[in-house]
Amino acid sequence: YSIMANQQITPKRWRQHRNMSMAGMAAMLGIGGKNPARTWQRYETGAIEPPLSLVARLEMISEGKVTTSAWLSVRQGFLAAMSQEV
Repeated sequence: YSIMANQQITPKRWRQHRNMSMAGMAAMLGIGGKNPARTWQRYETGAIEPPLSLVARLEMISEGKVTTSAWLSVRQGFLAAMSQEV
């Protein structure tokens, strides 16, 4: 965790740092549905916005490293990339 000390990181980077699979993250956060890993992937890439309860849960689990603003920056990056493709 030394490179993560006192810095905000994206959900994907936090997951990778923990050596967790997308399915593992989905299970840990209680994401349900037909394909929880794919749902997590969409959250992680910014393709869809996660529910606020999930954002809050991951901020707590990550001890404040994955913040609401980190999620927002991922979403904004995705939307910016999509607008350039049009």
